[in-house]
Amino acid sequence: MDRTNCGPVAGVRSNSFNYVEERTMAWPTGAPCPLLADGTTPYDRGRSLLIRNGEAIRVCRTATRDFSDVEIETTKRRLEQIYVDVSDKHAPDDFATDLRKLAVLPECTTCGVYESCTRCYQMVQDDIFTRDDAPLLALLAEVRGDVLDVGCGDARYGDVLAPLVTAGLVRYRGVEPNAEAAARLRGRWPWASITEAPVETLDLDGASYDHVLVLRSYNHFRDPLRVIPALVGALRPGGTLLVADNVAFGLVRDERQAERAEAGPARFEHYRNDAAEQVVDALAFLPLDLVRRAEVAPATSNQW
Repeated sequence: MDRTNCGPVAGVRSNSFNYVEERTMAWPTGAPCPLLADGTTPYDRGRSLLIRNGEAIRVCRTATRDFSDVEIETTKRRLEQIYVDVSDKHAPDDFATDLRKLAVLPECTTCGVYESCTRCYQMVQDDIFTRDDAPLLALLAEVRGDVLDVGCGDARYGDVLAPLVTAGLVRYRGVEPNAEAAARLRGRWPWASITEAPVETLDLDGASYDHVLVLRSYNHFRDPLRVIPALVGALRPGGTLLVADNVAFGLVRDERQAERAEAGPARFEHYRNDAAEQVVDALAFLPLDLVRRAEVAPATSNQW
């Protein structure tokens, strides 16, 4: 079934889609935009992607059926979460190294057909991922007491948490549903107490924590409206819930990269690609005070 206009896919799904290069066209220095001469209508607002590189434009397109047209337009045009895959991997696992962000050309923003045109983009060389992770690292460095880390399997923040545990400032418990990931984590973090279990099955009655961390795991929960209230109920008065995750993103790849990625071992693990605004709205019924909120925007990475 063609799912292009049927809305987002239900159940487990991807968190990214591919823009594959189809051809190139010339844009000589000093010349007007070639789309103004040829017309903007042959290019879809969301599914087409133009990237200027010197005097050439890479013309790319996505044929994904895992995302609706509305989702694709939101990712590309409103949030500008489109990246060039500069790696040779099946799937990027170090965004700062593997990906380069795209941004709309400044001259596009003053063009009279800006709203209707597919727009043209250019590569940004700045490492926005490390920059945007810094505020989260700073928050983690401030935690004290009993900490519950839900979905901790990638061990991303051990460099911050380990010194706090060894200094006696934090008592850490991690929860990881994947058996292999939990085993790897025990080897890397000998200081950690790791529970191998789906968070949905955790018995938190009587548990009491000063901080609950949900770091890049919220969109992996099958039913966050059942999980999050239980985690909030395990907090002591004055405790904090820290949630961070990623929105969906587009990846620019050549045909070889796209074929390798689609035939690789990576599997769908997300149930949604919610952004901060959706999570705040969904959890508004809980007895929580919003202390800090960081949105995804065109100038940021895809982490909120």
